[in-house]
Amino acid sequence: NLTQTIEFRAYDGTDWSSWTSVAIKAGAPNKLPIVNITNQSVEVNATKDISGAVSVTDSDGDTITKYKVKDTTGSVNNFVVSGSQVNATGTNGHEFAASALSTLSVKGDASEGTQTLQIAAYDGTAWGDWTDFTLKTAAPNTAPTLSVNVPTLGIGQWVELGTSGFTFTYSDANGDAATKYEIKASADGHKFWTPAYGSFTANGGKQIDASELNGLWIWGYSSNLTQTIEFRAYDGTDWS
Repeated sequence: NLTQTIEFRAYDGTDWSSWTSVAIKAGAPNKLPIVNITNQSVEVNATKDISGAVSVTDSDGDTITKYKVKDTTGSVNNFVVSGSQVNATGTNGHEFAASALSTLSVKGDASEGTQTLQIAAYDGTAWGDWTDFTLKTAAPNTAPTLSVNVPTLGIGQWVELGTSGFTFTYSDANGDAATKYEIKASADGHKFWTPAYGSFTANGGKQIDASELNGLWIWGYSSNLTQTIEFRAYDGTDWS
């Protein structure tokens, strides 16, 4: 890249004019900034900060000076900037300074649904192309329920989940699968075992991945013991 001052003057056959200076810049064409953002989900009528999900790539290293967002569908103004919902439904959406990016949020619709939103960045020379992302509005999460039955164990007896009356029954009103479970005891006593975690007493709590549940065993203590064990399940949002 080069910026050079060139001077010009004219001659009328008798005298020269004064010099006129012109700054001429040569450089590579500006490359447009590209905004990256993951798809988002939010509960009905809830507001979610998405500023941390936005990143920009500018191969020229230009500083982003402003952004614009666009609400292509939807029944409400889904974008919130500086604490206020904005109308971003026009052709050019809603424009705001880069300094306000930290205040960017989305607001869920009044009912469940999925829509496409857009965001673009300005590098001081040109606007980048719109980047699409999906906003899913979902019903508020309902915590799952879990019921557990453990039979009377023989001293030193190992029992596998699904046998001898040792059962887990998981239910989730939203249809969410369990992602992990927690087993908790207040002291050492009966033991548990899974392929990934080996043997443990669950004293103070032990979380296990849901994939380990099919390999869960329980072991009866080495002498007579009645012990309270607590179990709970996680659906990716809430614990039972």
